[in-house]
Amino acid sequence: MAKSEVLIDQLKIVLKQQGMTYSMLASRLNISEASVKRIFSKYHCSLERLDEICEALGIDVIDLANLVSISKTLINHLTEQQEQELVKNEKLLLVAVCARNHLAFEEIIKQYDVSDIECTRLLAHLDRIHFLELLPNNRIKLLVAADFRWLPNGPVERFYAKQVQEDYFNYAFSSVNEQRIFLSGYMSEHSSKAVNKKINALASEFQELTKQDYAEELSNKANYAMVLSIRPWELQSFEKLRR
Repeated sequence: MAKSEVLIDQLKIVLKQQGMTYSMLASRLNISEASVKRIFSKYHCSLERLDEICEALGIDVIDLANLVSISKTLINHLTEQQEQELVKNEKLLLVAVCARNHLAFEEIIKQYDVSDIECTRLLAHLDRIHFLELLPNNRIKLLVAADFRWLPNGPVERFYAKQVQEDYFNYAFSSVNEQRIFLSGYMSEHSSKAVNKKINALASEFQELTKQDYAEELSNKANYAMVLSIRPWELQSFEKLRR
């Protein structure tokens, strides 16, 4: 990733931490909200404009560069034991996921049945396992990297898999922006590798779009889940009939 893209990604995080929306930033810069969104989605920003954005946020470019340097030391995954702690307490996992999605303290207690005292206690627990740092006034500083992933087939993935099987697919998928596609067919190893490559590209795009929307007001967003998979598989009833 180019250095300019890294800086703009860090700016998105600072915007979210300060509770500043694209609309608010546009007002401070005396430009349109569409222009601000274009800067953060196209990663096109002059040095002069970068200075103006930093000034609007009360930081300078050196501060921004230091934040990028710190972010490179963030963790990419938790340990098996740490993930076990999360799945033993669903509210703890909920608050971890909310923090991971850059929801502020006030947004968490507004969206979910978690009191302010309980949320503070859960955030303190996440601080102890080094998932985040709980700052004064319940501000949240994530200690996980942008490419953070749950452990493959670890406690959290197994927890989600159970929920997916029991709840996620038991749904009509009939509204706008909803899809369920099931395909099955004989395929060579070469073709399966090509499909896997496209799945990885789509997963990366999903993550990138969520980053672009960090500074969007929560009322303009919804939590989306996307499940992608491919593997050799056949219905058990068919498999039983194989010679």
